[in-house]
Amino acid sequence: MNPSVTVTGQGRVKIAADQVAVDLAIEIVRSEASQAFEAAAGSATTVLALLADGGVDSRSVRTTNMHLAPKLSWQDGQERMLGFSCGQGLLAVLQGLSGLSRLLSSVATAGVEGVRFNGLVFSAADPAQAQQQARALAIADAKNKAEHYAQLVGRQLGQAISVSEIPGSAGGGPITMMRAASLADMPVAPGEGEVDAKVEVVYEID
Repeated sequence: MNPSVTVTGQGRVKIAADQVAVDLAIEIVRSEASQAFEAAAGSATTVLALLADGGVDSRSVRTTNMHLAPKLSWQDGQERMLGFSCGQGLLAVLQGLSGLSRLLSSVATAGVEGVRFNGLVFSAADPAQAQQQARALAIADAKNKAEHYAQLVGRQLGQAISVSEIPGSAGGGPITMMRAASLADMPVAPGEGEVDAKVEVVYEID
């Protein structure tokens, strides 16, 4: 068996956000379940129209966590029924960031009952190129380490005989907010994120 050296390499590439997921929720409380349901449906219809007017494709809007249930509260050590709560979550993905501030402002100022913002998640729509660059950097990093180890033991580095990607190291998940950018209506932080790749490479040494 020929002598070998096993090394790991890591690559990291900066990537800019070009889409954003807007997490909204609607909750209406009424004395009767039917009233809560009707009011929540009206608010949801209005919000969906505002999202469409703001440039969000209907195929990029998803309803989550729809509910209709008694609204309870503890008062003076006793459980009291306040009425019925009805609502749903809406997750809307806006392609491009230029219209984000106007979209947020339109929803916030439209006076729609029961609407709240739960947060924003910025991401890259297509991180594939950044992933490829990160993998190339990871391979280069691994080779540099292997050459150093071979030199330390007085040998020459041979060819790579196996390469494996370490799971969970490469991806295009949500981008961490890192830099602020003041847009027209609502200041937001589109952010710049990172795509990582980590590999394990086995080289022959001569």
